[in-house]
Amino acid sequence: MNHFDPLGIGRAYDETEGDVTVTRTPAGGVVILPASIRRLKGEQLELTAQLQSLVSEIGRLQEFLAEGVEVCRESGLSWGVIGWSVGTTGDAARKRWGV
Repeated sequence: MNHFDPLGIGRAYDETEGDVTVTRTPAGGVVILPASIRRLKGEQLELTAQLQSLVSEIGRLQEFLAEGVEVCRESGLSWGVIGWSVGTTGDAARKRWGV
């Protein structure tokens, strides 16, 4: 599979999406779009960049959360306490982050 650098500007190819365009928005953001929808302009392009940025941030925070859960388990916290802290049950937390 070919990979592309999401911070690079220009054109790239991704086997899952086909032709992909990496574009700067007027405000300086970066947007990655399949060729089929690269016609977005102005506010639509900015909103798409913001949405992609939020998704990226969520992924980064999920990694931090997983690391935090691991530290909590290593310190002896129960799955019940961890589950309560993240807004779910202990069993659901164990299923998500347990080994």
